[in-house]
Amino acid sequence: MRSRERLADELRAALERPVDRPKEGDLVGGFEVLDVPGHSPGAVAYWRAADRVLLCGDTITNLAGSARRARLMAVPGILDHDTPMNRRSLAKLPDLRPSLVCFGHGPPVTDPGLFTDAVLRLADPSPGG
Repeated sequence: MRSRERLADELRAALERPVDRPKEGDLVGGFEVLDVPGHSPGAVAYWRAADRVLLCGDTITNLAGSARRARLMAVPGILDHDTPMNRRSLAKLPDLRPSLVCFGHGPPVTDPGLFTDAVLRLADPSPGG
């Protein structure tokens, strides 16, 4: 019984501890923080310009089964906190033209053109976009 009480005390202490949240422009481990809310309210991506690596989390996902192919899609709206905001966040990414993109779900992509084209299509909600 004591171990449960101790665990409860430790969890309570952990929940009371403030958490620092990176903000756009901060550097974390050599990566620049990009605010990309939409899928979740405080979502961030990480960009390293030196070698053009983008860690984009769940802003966009690759549903392909292998790294040789790509099937880039926005997370379905039902799973988004705010779909229009996610589209605005996606619109920040095409100009980066990353040489390596890592997703929260799916294999990485190493084709800058493929990634840029997909993001431009997904960020534009018009019927042709």
